[in-house]
Order: sequence, then C-alpha cells, then structure tokens
Amino acid sequence: METGFETILASVDILNSPPDNESVEVEFLNSGLAIGRSADGDYSIFLVGPRFEPIDEQDTNFFKYGTWEAVGSVSTFPGTKIILPGSSNFPSIVALICFELIRSAAGENAAASWEACRDLVLLMIERMAESNSELLGLIGELFVLRAMLTSEGVREHYSTREVVRNWFGSGHTARDFQFSGVGIEVKTTVRKFSRHHLAGVRQSEVGHGVNGQFEDKYILVSIGLGDDTSDGEVSLSGLVSEIRQLISESQDDDTLSYFDGMLTSYGDTNTFATADDVLLEPKALRRYGVNFVRVYDMNSSSILVPRTADLSDLIHLVLGSMSFEVILPSDGECIMGEGFDGFNLALESVICR
Repeated sequence: METGFETILASVDILNSPPDNESVEVEFLNSGLAIGRSADGDYSIFLVGPRFEPIDEQDTNFFKYGTWEAVGSVSTFPGTKIILPGSSNFPSIVALICFELIRSAAGENAAASWEACRDLVLLMIERMAESNSELLGLIGELFVLRAMLTSEGVREHYSTREVVRNWFGSGHTARDFQFSGVGIEVKTTVRKFSRHHLAGVRQSEVGHGVNGQFEDKYILVSIGLGDDTSDGEVSLSGLVSEIRQLISESQDDDTLSYFDGMLTSYGDTNTFATADDVLLEPKALRRYGVNFVRVYDMNSSSILVPRTADLSDLIHLVLGSMSFEVILPSDGECIMGEGFDGFNLALESVICR
C-alpha cells in the first residue's frame, strides 16, 4: 500500500477496536510495520521482526516483544509492540509516528528505524500520556480509597462516611486525603519507576494540610500501572463499582451521592457527566496491571527534593509558581511499605496511629 501521511492517517482512522482485551485489531502498513488498536481505543505500533535491544531503560516502559495475532487471522507474526498510552484521541499523531518510522526504514531494519525516530516517539508518547493523566490519577486515588474501605484497621477507627469524605482529590488541594494530622498524596505513572510531577513545595514537604489543617505526617503513595496483569489488575470502572458497593452496604445515601459527585467533578476536564458513565466509558474499562506500589515518608531527610527552607534565600522566587518532577528511590529507609501487603500495613500505621 501507499505510505504517504494521508494514506496512513486514513488507515489509522478506520481501525476498529476489538470486542475484548484479549485481542488486538491490526493493519499492516508495509511488511515491517503494523498498527494495532485495543479494546479501550488506544493504538499501538508493531515493528515486525526479531527482538532488538532498547537504547536505554526509558524505552522499556513502552516496549513489549512477542508473537502477535490479529483479530480474525490464523497466522501470527513476531515483533516489538510500541505501546501508545492515551492515544485514542490522537490518530494524527499515531499516523505521524508511523510515517516517520517508514521513512526511517521500518521493514528493513527495525532497530535502526527505532533509533532514528526514538526521540520523536518518546516525546509524542509523553504528550499523549499527559492527556491521560487525569484518568490515571483517578485510578490511583480510587485504588487507595478502596484499600482504606476494606482495611480492618482503618475501619476500626473511621466509618465509611469519614473515609470517603476525607478524599479531596478532585479539588486543587496539596493532598488527596487528609486524616487529621496525616496528609496522603497519590501519584500514578505508567513508567517502571516512581517519576512524578509535584505541584511545588507544598507537595514535597509536611505542613500543607487541606484547608489549613494541622499536619505533622505526610506520605506519598506511588503507583505504577502497566500491561502485565499477572500480579493483579485494576480498571477505573471496576474500582468505581466496588467502592459504590462498599458505600451502599453502609446504607448511607448521602455519602454515595458525595462519592458520585466527586467522580463527575474530578480534574479540570470533568470527563464523566454522571457516575454511571464511568461504567460504560471504553477507557474506564481498560485493565491495568499494578507494577508496583510504594509508600514514601515525605518527612524523611533521605528524600532530596526542594523544600521551603532550601529556598528561603531566594527572595525573588515566587514559591507558589514553582512545580517540578522527581524520581523517587526504589529502595531505602524513606519507603514505609512496598507491594500490596506493605502498602496496606503502611496505610494502617499512619492513619490509625
């Protein structure tokens, strides 16, 4: 087939989503390059051929090598799948990536093609992922909320109503949860390490409780989501269903209405008109594997990030205007708990102190 940009875009536009997450709709653009679409509407690109080594660790966040089978096909093909999270609304960007890969010899030398286009592809992935950040953020916060509602230790100290109403994530606050003097911020990523955006020093240091509440303990929960569901999986619609059921069991209609209102007002884009929309939205049905869960003690001096005291001499700096990204360590004394069990124990220890 012709491989001009408009032709590629037309192929991307007409690609349908398959009926389930077990398969992928695939269209070959040439002998060495194919595009795919998953049940949630997101696209992926396949560099057909033998495995090749990624340039660095960052590449592996979006790479998966395997043998693939297209919907309705009896044949399979080997290749490297480039995952494009949040791409369902950006077919023109997907087409541009394919166009550049073809110009760079995709079909002749997959590794060389990737090397030539790597910076462009990673930049586009980052831009598309940003558009998906609110959805990921909501999944992370509901993952933590569900853990609180099902924790025996937490429920001994707080009612269902108190737990749900201590969730503030849909507002522009420095904390997603506030339990008296304990602040909890949840950060979610599709990377394989804890790289997160912090909205200034108010998210890097203790003492910025919601609505001016006293705070002497601050933890950050880092959640990594991915395609590997072997260690458990989550979806936005599944989390919403479970939490609504847990609230319903308490027979508290006001709290259920509060929760539904938080869903529909979440973030800047207000993605869902009603809470029921969450159960039907294709992107909300996507199942993610949980790669890691870590609980960081942000009081720890071993977390080396900007804090107010570090910046006090910079008299021309407007603190409230500053934000930054951090890469938090994957081990060390600053981690209070890791994995599902460690995460739950750490939550209980700080909330129920």
